[in-house]
Amino acid sequence: MFGLLIKKWFFDLWDNLLPAFILNAAVGFFVLGVPLVLAPWVGGFSSVAGQLIYALSILVVYVAVGIINGYTWRMSKGERCHISALGDILKRGFRQSLALGLINVVLFEAVGFAIRFYGKQNDAISGIMTAILIWATIFWVFMLQYFFPINAQLDTKLSKLFRKSALIFMDNTLFSFGIAIGSIVIIVISAITLSLFPGIVGLVLWQQTALKLRLYKYDHLEANPNTPKNAIPWDHLLREESDRIGHRTLKGMFFPWRD
Repeated sequence: MFGLLIKKWFFDLWDNLLPAFILNAAVGFFVLGVPLVLAPWVGGFSSVAGQLIYALSILVVYVAVGIINGYTWRMSKGERCHISALGDILKRGFRQSLALGLINVVLFEAVGFAIRFYGKQNDAISGIMTAILIWATIFWVFMLQYFFPINAQLDTKLSKLFRKSALIFMDNTLFSFGIAIGSIVIIVISAITLSLFPGIVGLVLWQQTALKLRLYKYDHLEANPNTPKNAIPWDHLLREESDRIGHRTLKGMFFPWRD
């Protein structure tokens, strides 16, 4: 599956290269550039106003990711990105993206405070509590790989988004670790290219495509409930997606006359 996932992700991103560049540049400018410019005028990020700007910029990041999430879902279906879709995208994901941003700001601040507090203690209980917090945070981060794709593809109710994210992660643990490794690679490449490629669009599209392909498993199990989970006919289930990509190659992209 990962071979098809990588291929589909890359070609969907390549087919929407200009919109991806525009979205990545917009996020970089408004989310990173603006706070850095404003912070010195209010005494830096350590001041109250600076902290407020920092917190607001984080929320803007989540709203921006929610918008990109809607567009990447269209990319993964072979549709073009149009500004006219923005209204529908915001209607489906604005509240959810903002809510997740608020939850994460509070949650990570609380976890950071708790870890610093327990770190100052020199007893076994504090060590155990620190370990529990770290593993709970890791579980939370891995689970959230599915939050935005589920919002685009399955549901909009916040409680169901969290519940389905947790269930899919626990049912596909190794697959989720593979997605996480791919996400880290994308982040590293994006840092080298100043977030222009693959950037946040590439990262969200990667997770979007991963869930899209994985959901074929649940469609099959719903139609064939007696199928063992280790006997999923992936070749058959993913044939349509594979045929849609066709026999495109990297050589054919850059040197079509030689393919």
